[in-house]
Amino acid sequence: MLASIPAFGGPRLDPVHIPAARSHALQRLTKQRERFKDNISAAKRRLLDLVRWALPELERVLPDLSTCLSLSLFRRWLDPEVVLAARRPTLRRYIAEHASGNHPHSGPFVEGLIEGLRLAARQAQSLHGSHVDFAELQLEVATEIEIVLSKMAAVASLERRIAELYQELERPALQPMLAPFDGFHETAHAVTGTCLISFDRNRYSVMAKAARRAVQVRAYADRIVVRLGNEVVAEHARHFGRDRTIYNPWHYLPVLANKPGALRNGAPFQGWDLPPAMARLRRKLGSGDEADRRFVRVLAAVLTDGLDAVETAIREALDAGAASDEVILNILARYREPATDRPLDVVVDLKLSHPPIADCARYDTVRGLDAAA
Repeated sequence: MLASIPAFGGPRLDPVHIPAARSHALQRLTKQRERFKDNISAAKRRLLDLVRWALPELERVLPDLSTCLSLSLFRRWLDPEVVLAARRPTLRRYIAEHASGNHPHSGPFVEGLIEGLRLAARQAQSLHGSHVDFAELQLEVATEIEIVLSKMAAVASLERRIAELYQELERPALQPMLAPFDGFHETAHAVTGTCLISFDRNRYSVMAKAARRAVQVRAYADRIVVRLGNEVVAEHARHFGRDRTIYNPWHYLPVLANKPGALRNGAPFQGWDLPPAMARLRRKLGSGDEADRRFVRVLAAVLTDGLDAVETAIREALDAGAASDEVILNILARYREPATDRPLDVVVDLKLSHPPIADCARYDTVRGLDAAA
């Protein structure tokens, strides 16, 4: 609009960019969402300040004071007299109704929470006495909670609307990603004699071929990849706890081929979730040293023939009623034989190189000249 006004001398006016109606709506909704989030943060700060002042012990009972369960308890059970007068089944039922996420609905967690609420109520009474009107404080806290919940619902609605407008306006203008972004942090590690590496306070297994060698660990957001040169020797989901050992039993297959007894006692093989056909074969073979050796012979074939081929051979043998390692290995050997281009012709393919000659005089040469007639 301003650009259309003629300029008389002086500098020329810059053109004014007026966004399209839908783009303008997306900008306004995004700014409104940020305002609502700021309001939620401010209301939570006021709420937590009130709770920490009135019942400081609650912060120990409820480490996260912003969860849905914590907000529900603040709305109803902030007055010490009400908490101490309530019967245990009433508190237990209320907690079970409002527990969400990872909070258990019953058991030791609920009982410990009830004891903590009562302890916090007794401490608040001894700390404040009659100088605090907890009934009015309960109403004030409930008001702040209503503000938080209403704003959170409004933000969720805005998120859905913004996502719809973004898909409509912004997504078509983006350039397609030709390949996924390979973002990782690489570090060097040494593999122990038990085929383990230590990474981020956890231990992960690698293939037996990498034992006592240096490897490179690529840490992604959700997984780690272990490489020995250009070969991937392990890949695991990334764990963010500590002092855990994550095994992949297939990494220890060459070790198992030399020590079949580790199948029962080795830590990597405890609770091994075998493929269906292998699990059936394991049950059919039974238990004992001989059964372990026979089963390990079949497992070792995975190193040369692959898991899919071994699974197929096991299913074929079990369907035929032969739960035997020798039968399975024979089937695998048959799979490895090259297929013929044409069916076998007995007359042509089994023809003798030196056919017999029907000549009785040949026998005389064998008998010799001095033989009796």
